[in-house]
Amino acid sequence: MKRIFVGIAALSLFSCGGNDTVNCSKFKTGEFSFSEKSKVRILRTETTQKEYSQKSGEDFIDEYSINWIDSCTYSAKLVKTNHPEGTSMSIGDSMVVTILRSKDNKYEWQGMVNGEMKKGVMIKLEE
Repeated sequence: MKRIFVGIAALSLFSCGGNDTVNCSKFKTGEFSFSEKSKVRILRTETTQKEYSQKSGEDFIDEYSINWIDSCTYSAKLVKTNHPEGTSMSIGDSMVVTILRSKDNKYEWQGMVNGEMKKGVMIKLEE
């Protein structure tokens, strides 16, 4: 009885996991946002990423160098910022980001910077 339960539980995990796909290649470059209502835009090329505000009265640009480690993992190193409130990163800090799941124009990510785990969703604005 115990073996049957373990087998069913393992099968359930695999079948549920099959619904979460990861298509990382389409997220390597383009224009992104954190949500539909976010005023922050992210422009990413293969080697750079710029985050900037489109909110009136808030004028900042954070620039990162991007190094793809594998198809779904990259390192983002902060190289320049004029963020008035600062960021959780200092110039020279790197965050290793892993794309966990993707669906349509969105992906879930997690990253580690300065010992702190960060998670979020990114939306690709262009197709």
